[in-house]
Amino acid sequence: MTLGVRTAEDEALDALALGAHEDPFAVLGRHETTERGRPALIFRTIQPSADSVELVTPEGSFVMERRRPAGVFEATIPLDAIPLDGAQPEEFAYRYRVHEGGRTRDVIDPYQFGQVLTDFDLHLVAEGTHYRAWEKLGAHRLEIDGVTGVHFAVWAPNAQRVSVIGDFNGWDGRVHAMRLLVPAGVWEIFIPDLPDGQKYKYEIRTRTGAILKKTDPYAVAFEVPPQSASVVRDISRPLSGS
Repeated sequence: MTLGVRTAEDEALDALALGAHEDPFAVLGRHETTERGRPALIFRTIQPSADSVELVTPEGSFVMERRRPAGVFEATIPLDAIPLDGAQPEEFAYRYRVHEGGRTRDVIDPYQFGQVLTDFDLHLVAEGTHYRAWEKLGAHRLEIDGVTGVHFAVWAPNAQRVSVIGDFNGWDGRVHAMRLLVPAGVWEIFIPDLPDGQKYKYEIRTRTGAILKKTDPYAVAFEVPPQSASVVRDISRPLSGS
């Protein structure tokens, strides 16, 4: 029996499933590709607890293929089947419909958003002269392209992978793996639709494969000890009743 040749895609999907991919934004989300010689868009998400996932678009929904048992799902749509109406492929609107345990939830893909922190901010952080770093690092509520969510950023220059974990993703470091912004050593991700009060930590995978769970040093709210999670809190607005 002839064994199939493993491709770079196989390696990338395996790394995602193991929570060991160093650049998840290069694989997850929406990307241009070709299918049977035709230009196409490929969509990938990791939903470890999902029974099935649909790609929902203005033109209808598409059942996504489970590429790895750990919950890596994928769908490919030829570009000539998508009426872009003058828009660019990277502007094609979509979301994921996740079915799990008899429940259904719609998810806005965090991997469709570009870099949030500016190169100037990263330069100052890298040289240790950003005197308002607390405004950029930590968890901050933002609106990007009409979508409200929370932007997370942390400095971890020696990490192999950093993720945001919390009740909202089952404390699973594979779901919200962050983007490394080189050479500053800062990791970031924008998570849509995340409300105040959510508990979170950073899960850090070291170069030796060790997994560490750390409280956010720039968090503005925390659990009551002896619990140690950080808490999402929008301090740009007054508290209710104040």
